[in-house]
Amino acid sequence: MTRNFRSDTAIYGVVQLAERLLSFFLLPLLTKTISAEEFGIWSQLIVVVGISTPIVLLGLQTALVRYLPRWRDVMQVHYSMVLSAFSAVTVVLLVTAIGFVIFQKELGVVFFGASGHANFVLLLAGLLLTEAWFELLVSVLRAGGLIRRIAYYLLFKSAARISVFLFVLGYLEGSFQAAVFSFVVCQLCYVLLLSLREMPVRSITLAGLKPSRPYWGETLRFALPMVVLALLTGLNNSVDRFFLTHLLGVQEVAVYAAAYSLAGIAGFFYSVLGFSLFPAMSACWAEGRKDAAAQLLGRTVQVYLFLLLPFILALGVCGSEILVLLTTQQYHMTGLVFFLLAAAIGFFGLYQVGVYAVILDGRSVDTMRLMGLTVIVNIGLNAVFVPLWGIVGAALAICVTNGALASRIITMAWNILPSVKYFEGFRSLIFRAGAVGLFLFLGKFWIAYTDLVTLISVLSLTVLFYMIADYFSDFSILHILISGGIK
Repeated sequence: MTRNFRSDTAIYGVVQLAERLLSFFLLPLLTKTISAEEFGIWSQLIVVVGISTPIVLLGLQTALVRYLPRWRDVMQVHYSMVLSAFSAVTVVLLVTAIGFVIFQKELGVVFFGASGHANFVLLLAGLLLTEAWFELLVSVLRAGGLIRRIAYYLLFKSAARISVFLFVLGYLEGSFQAAVFSFVVCQLCYVLLLSLREMPVRSITLAGLKPSRPYWGETLRFALPMVVLALLTGLNNSVDRFFLTHLLGVQEVAVYAAAYSLAGIAGFFYSVLGFSLFPAMSACWAEGRKDAAAQLLGRTVQVYLFLLLPFILALGVCGSEILVLLTTQQYHMTGLVFFLLAAAIGFFGLYQVGVYAVILDGRSVDTMRLMGLTVIVNIGLNAVFVPLWGIVGAALAICVTNGALASRIITMAWNILPSVKYFEGFRSLIFRAGAVGLFLFLGKFWIAYTDLVTLISVLSLTVLFYMIADYFSDFSILHILISGGIK
C-alpha cells in the first residue's frame, strides 16, 4: 500500500467512523419520535434507493473512476466524458421519475406493502435523484484521488440529514412525511452547491459531447455489466426486507431494520478499505504490477478480518441490550439475529473486497452469473425460512447466502492472484476474537448490560484487551499497520 493509500484510507476511515456515529443519533431520534410503521417506511426508502441508484447511474460511477485518469492530460476529453455521464444519468432519472408518477399507487404496494403509502413514492423519486447525482460527483472526485475531500463531504451530508430530521421532528414537531420532504430538498441544494464548487461547469459545458464520443463504446462495455451486477447485488441485500414487508408487515420490517442498522457497522470496515483499494489496485493493474495488487488485496483482507471477527461476536452477545438502549423495548430482538446479520454483512464485505480482482481481470460476466445464482438461492431460502421463523429466518437466509457468495468469490480471486495470502494468521485471529466473545458472554453473569455507561465501559475494556493481545501475538495486524507493512 502506498503512503497516500494508507493516509487517505486512515482519514477516510476516521471520517466514516464519525459519520456512523451520527447515524447512531438518527436511530434513537427516529425510533422514539415516529411510529414503528413510519420507521419501517423510512428503512424501505433507504433500501429501494440503494437498489435503484446503481441502476440509474448505468454503471458510470465505476467507469469514471477507471477511465477518467487516462484523460488527465487531455482535459477536453476529460470534461466531455464527465458531461456525457451526467447527461445520460439525468435522462434516465427523468424517465424513472415519470414512471414513479404514473405507477405511484402500484409502486406504493410493491415498495411499502400498501397503496396508502403511495405519497412516499414521489419522495422516493426525489431522494433517488439527489443520491444519484451525489454518487456521480463522488466518482469524479474519486477518480482524481480526492479521497479526503469526499470523506468530509460525506460527513457533512450525514450531519445535515440528522439536523434536518431533528429540526423538523423535534423542534417544529412536524410530521414524518414533512421531515422526509425537507430532507430531500436540503440534500438537493447540497448536491447542487457541491457540483458548482467542485466542477468547472463552464469548461465542462463548452467541451460538449463530441470529444468523448469515440471512447464511449469501451466505457459502456465496462459500465453496463456493472448495472446488472449492481441490480443483482441490491436484490440480494434486500430480498429479506420485501419478504418481511409482504408476509409480516412494515412494523416487523422496522424492528428488523433497526437490528440491521447496528449490524451494518460491519459495512464500515469493508467500505473504508474498499473505497481506496479499488483505485489503488486499478493503478497497479494498469502498470502490470499484479504482484503489488495481490499484496494490497491480501493485506486488506487480513485487516478486514482483524476488525470484523470480534465485532460479530460482540454484537451477538450485546446487540439486544445496545438496540433497546438506543430505541425502545418495542425493538427488542434475540442475540441470534444480531449474530447472523453481522456475519452476513461480514461475508458480503469479503465478497466486495475479493470481487475487485475478478472485475479487473475482465471477468465481470462471471460475477454476474454468480450473483444471479446467489439471488435465486436467497429468494428460495427466504420463501422457506421467513414463514417458518420470521425475522430469525430472514437473517439466517442472508447469512447462508452471503457465506456461500464470499467463499466462491475468494476462491476466484485466489485463482487470479495465487500469491495472495488472505488467511495468514487466521487461526490466531479466531482465537483472539473468540476470547473477546467469551469475555463478554461470561461478563453477563456478573454485570447487567442494562445502562449505557456500563455497556460502554465493558466494550472499551474488551477492545483494549483485544488490541493488547494482538500487539503481543506472533502475527500482529497492529504491527503491520504501524510499520506500514501494507504497501
